[in-house]
Amino acid sequence: MSESTEKDVKRLWVEKGAICVELNDGRIGRELIRDYEPLRKATRKQLENFRIDCDGVWFDDLDEGLELSGFFSGEKFSRP
Repeated sequence: MSESTEKDVKRLWVEKGAICVELNDGRIGRELIRDYEPLRKATRKQLENFRIDCDGVWFDDLDEGLELSGFFSGEKFSRP
């Protein structure tokens, strides 16, 4: 599977306990907020202030980023 980039992202959202990404091909990946200390300490407003940049998600208020590939490694995602 090739690496995903910002051009592959259909939408990104925050839900209870996770940051979620849906790609144009229908795959949905999740990263658990509890797995990242800067995200655990963040407010919902800070988590929702994100942008998709190159190959990741960047949280401007937190000066923290997550690589898109991490959302789709192992069993973290669902297929369409």
